[in-house]
Amino acid sequence: MGRMGLILLAYLALSACATRGSLDVHCNGFTEAPPGKIAFRHPLPLSPIERQIRGQEGFLTPLGDGQTESGLLTRTLYAYQQAVFRQKLHAADPLKDNPALGDPAVLLLSGGGQWGAFGAGFLSRLAEKGEVPNFFVITGVSTGSMQAMFVGSDHPDKWQWLKAAYTIDKEHRVVRRNAKWRALFTGSFAGLVPLYHRIETALCPPTTLGADQPDCPAISALAKADRQILVGYIEARSGDFYYSDIHQIATRTSADNARACIAGTALASSAMPVTFQQVRINGRAYYDGGVRQSVFANWAEQLGRAVRAYETKRPAESINDMPFYVIRNGPTALSEDNGEADKSPDAFTAAQRAQAIVTNQLEVGSIAGLRLQKPGGPIRFVTADGWDKHLFMLKGKSTSCKTLYDTAKKKGRMFDPDFMACLMDYGRARADKPWSDLMSISADRKESLPPITKEILPPPANDNEPSPQ
Repeated sequence: MGRMGLILLAYLALSACATRGSLDVHCNGFTEAPPGKIAFRHPLPLSPIERQIRGQEGFLTPLGDGQTESGLLTRTLYAYQQAVFRQKLHAADPLKDNPALGDPAVLLLSGGGQWGAFGAGFLSRLAEKGEVPNFFVITGVSTGSMQAMFVGSDHPDKWQWLKAAYTIDKEHRVVRRNAKWRALFTGSFAGLVPLYHRIETALCPPTTLGADQPDCPAISALAKADRQILVGYIEARSGDFYYSDIHQIATRTSADNARACIAGTALASSAMPVTFQQVRINGRAYYDGGVRQSVFANWAEQLGRAVRAYETKRPAESINDMPFYVIRNGPTALSEDNGEADKSPDAFTAAQRAQAIVTNQLEVGSIAGLRLQKPGGPIRFVTADGWDKHLFMLKGKSTSCKTLYDTAKKKGRMFDPDFMACLMDYGRARADKPWSDLMSISADRKESLPPITKEILPPPANDNEPSPQ
């Protein structure tokens, strides 16, 4: 057999044993609902500015077309009313888990993969201290979509569930990683089957499915939840952003179908192209919601304004004081790649680094963009910045998160148990000084932006003068 024959044989052998394909999920009612019911997948309405930019004249309803039939507004109004009720409870009432509970607020959870351990540690520690804000709408993309299902749940063990979701002993409990070069055949750097089964089991133990009354405590808690949980993802075919209302899924279908639909939705929101295995729901491919929106905010604000305007009898345009909280599951500063981009000009290295740069900018820009769409009112955020200096006791020895990160990176790990444990510990530490306030740019001219003064402007240019030596 000649050289070309050997190469062809090796190629066929590798592709036959390595091809992963897509992870296919079947969800009854996801895109086409039975008669008299509404599908679980909803298109994200464009904002008025987006409609203008795209040349779409008019705006038929304040919330976009086809958004009220699913009962979304009714559920959001109920969630808002429940938040108001919690706020008015006596500080000593056991139902008031935060004695200083403030106004109804919106929580936005970003993506970040293994960095979600930071948010898990941060939120669980806030819960221990009784300082979780009064969230009535919670949105998430990617790892934030999984966090949202715990935070918005109505179960006393939800904070333990949240920590357990980000506590692993082996990477293969989450993904099946392969060598980078094998992505040519597998289509991605890692398969998502373990994560899918992990989510399914957390929602409902498989041994109870098919019974007349299956024991699915997580799904039952989501059905009873008095908070709105919205998960965002991208349809690969159109590139459009869609979302699912988790409360709607938990209440409108059987437990076994809800389990598949919710797990599929969370997985679709986490399927970063090339990095992770393609996810298809009922034959259509979906991408990580972070491809378009790092924090799923615009729709949450429109919903919040609508229900607050209805409840307070105020014009929607006058409502600009609803608190927003943002958890960036990761740092805002991009870690250096130790010269890998300079040393390895191959396609994989370049693609990964470019993706990291774009994702980082999208994360920072999304938080900054919140202030443009919401010029006034509180926007509080927390990020994992400072993670690299955090010291953590591991097996009796003190080490830094940066050391653990570098070790994991050398091994090519996407989900490293030790690094995630350090991140969770750092998140808990950050909960002691939880939130930073984003500066305002209010229309009433009471800005908190630093004024531009003569002292901070550069001197006027003079091309006739020699440059200073």
